[in-house]
Amino acid sequence: MSVLAALRALPALREYSDAELAVLVTAAIEQRMSPGTILCREGEVGRSCFLVVSGEAEVVRAAAEGERVLATIAPGTFIGQIALVDRGPRSATVRGRTEGVTLELSRDVFERLLSACSPLALRFQGVHRGGGHPAAPRGHRGWRACSRRPKRGAAWRQ
Repeated sequence: MSVLAALRALPALREYSDAELAVLVTAAIEQRMSPGTILCREGEVGRSCFLVVSGEAEVVRAAAEGERVLATIAPGTFIGQIALVDRGPRSATVRGRTEGVTLELSRDVFERLLSACSPLALRFQGVHRGGGHPAAPRGHRGWRACSRRPKRGAAWRQ
């Protein structure tokens, strides 16, 4: 199954249009994920974010007794974008729990999507407005611009 077909099949991405999913697949780098594969490490500067296409990842954090698993990440979930926006260190490590596929968006691509007020970025913004992370990407200059004046049918070109 192609990555695009896999994305279309994910309930979490049901509201994304085929065009939005195509932009995501074109702009991102497909990567295989194995158990233990580190996607991002606690304390490091964020250079990219990820979309879990298939398989599961887990969020872990260092603790006095070793490490603590905070969450299991299901397919259709974006991870790591907060560190791209607030430019702070990663708050946790995310690693592969099972075999799977991820799409990686570099900081540059992520920021261009936001700054261009692309339909994908606007939809992504909507996901986080309802979300609970206190550092949700509302502070990014592109984020604020999209919030003030969304452009109907705005297109993003790589």
